[in-house]
Amino acid sequence: MSLIGIDFETRSEVDLKKHGRKKYLAGKLADIICLAYKIDDQPTQIWVPGDPLPPFGGRNQFYAFNAQFDMDVWNTLGFKYGFPETNASWWIDVMALCGRFTYHQSLAQAGEDLKLKVKKNPRGKALIKLICTPPFNYSHTDLMEFHSYCKQDVDTMYEMLNALPASKLSDNEQKIWELTAKINNRGLPIDINAAKQILAVTNAYKEDQNELLPELTGGKVTKATQGKRIVDWLRSKGIITPDLQAATVEKLLKRLDLPDDVTTVLQLRQELGRSSTAKYLKIKELELKQRIHDNLRYYGAGTGRWAGLGFQLHNLPRSKVKDAYPIIQKFFDLSIIEENPINAAKSIIRGMICAPKGKRICAVDYKGIENRGLAWVAKDEFTLDLFRNNLDQYIDMASFLLNIPYEEVNDQQRYMGKQLVLGCGYGLGWKGFLKYMEGYGTPITDAVAQEAVSAWRARYQKVVKLWYSCKDAAINAISNPGIPFGVFKLVHDRNKTPWLQLTLPSGRNLYYNKPEIQEGMYGLEASAMGINPYSKKWQRLSIIPGRFVENIVQALSRDVLAQGKLNLDACGYDIIGSVHDEVLLEVDKDNDCLNHVSSLMCQMPSWADGLPLETEGIIEKRYRKM
Repeated sequence: MSLIGIDFETRSEVDLKKHGRKKYLAGKLADIICLAYKIDDQPTQIWVPGDPLPPFGGRNQFYAFNAQFDMDVWNTLGFKYGFPETNASWWIDVMALCGRFTYHQSLAQAGEDLKLKVKKNPRGKALIKLICTPPFNYSHTDLMEFHSYCKQDVDTMYEMLNALPASKLSDNEQKIWELTAKINNRGLPIDINAAKQILAVTNAYKEDQNELLPELTGGKVTKATQGKRIVDWLRSKGIITPDLQAATVEKLLKRLDLPDDVTTVLQLRQELGRSSTAKYLKIKELELKQRIHDNLRYYGAGTGRWAGLGFQLHNLPRSKVKDAYPIIQKFFDLSIIEENPINAAKSIIRGMICAPKGKRICAVDYKGIENRGLAWVAKDEFTLDLFRNNLDQYIDMASFLLNIPYEEVNDQQRYMGKQLVLGCGYGLGWKGFLKYMEGYGTPITDAVAQEAVSAWRARYQKVVKLWYSCKDAAINAISNPGIPFGVFKLVHDRNKTPWLQLTLPSGRNLYYNKPEIQEGMYGLEASAMGINPYSKKWQRLSIIPGRFVENIVQALSRDVLAQGKLNLDACGYDIIGSVHDEVLLEVDKDNDCLNHVSSLMCQMPSWADGLPLETEGIIEKRYRKM
């Protein structure tokens, strides 16, 4: 069996970035321009349509960067040239491997992270625009240069594969990657007619409302999306604001000294500047045969969690509309204009995921998986018993904070308990909790924050102890290579690169690149190379005591979700997506499968013994928030 690196270069009249892989490859002019391939360590070759097929022979292992794309090109465009059908088990995704080891998931950036000698050719973007997009007007010299560019990408991939700690995923992670590819290929069923109508109505409404802005601002602002112009105009009116984020605008609107014109402009910005209606445009752009594909990215976070792509299921508005249909009808009869079409569109975006005839959407969510996982990892049996006995953790926290009986806690008091539980589990101090509460629109005093965080730490002493035991174990492991300290161990990969290895309950490992010990805010602390979440640059990052615990719990939650998905797939269920800790399925209309789905999602291997899992779910025509 040979190991073969490949990179297809294709063309289409459809914009790949705008309309996605499936629509791009379904274009009328979609075709293969060339294929660069490297068999084992032989020189990279070029195949072009009309040549005999590359000498791949029988069963081989292929690798590609973003292998889902090349696999789909092979199976959709390659068939007419005689390429035999391939399947996901034959493929190694180098992009997935980069994510697995916390590197950037782009060929150029990952090459920089790894300091490769062979790097992606920056000339590629210009050549792609010239050769792969209409009007396809290029010379023979351009095409020869493009072939060289394609070959260099494969050479870069080959060096990258050898520079990474491993040349393939573990067997279980490969299964999860393959399942992710299957889910992306299946796609989400979409009510495209409703989405198009809502988009048309909201666009018309925005145009109508935007006509007010030039009059209000003396022509300085013409659209609600012109953030900088609005900030400058507000400054001219004596209103200084750093930005126009939703929370900032909401805070400004609470001021009692605002002139009427300023209030109206801010209200228009709040109403018309929302990005939620942009999702309807995205649906229209991505939809192919009433489905949208490629909504999940494997290993989108360092903990292994999936990230959103395409439709971006992970940042949908949190509306609790239970039946979208009556609101959708108002967009068709236009009665929605009498209300607020922007807010209405935002509230029913989930409902655009709509089962086809004879089917239903089944959505099942793990209840409080991170809260349960944190208590389980910390061996906090008292909190675990709360879950096992169906008691409310947030009420329990409020009861402890206020020193009142559990039964006497009211909704407002429970809210404070909830915010403490959700906010403080990974090391948040009282100053951080102040900002956390302010972000939710419920500011509190310094004294209240200090008392509340102190109470949380007293109630969850085992969690606090876990923060510092993880910190100490990591520092000891870094100081003593090869010797395990708890779940930590310093290891070296095949290229002698050092990694701090953290072994999860599932047996999967998290890796921290080139770890060091440094002086930090809390004394000595570990640091490692990684992607800065704000700048997106590869740099050294400090690891505060609670961060290891956060990584463990979020990775544990991911492993539970992944196992649940594998269980469902093995039983023949059609998974169409996932949102955080929730799985979406497409099931037969008459299949009352909720209990069966829930039992499969809670059916875990022995490593999860004692973890009190629970789910809640719905089976309906349209997807909605539970």
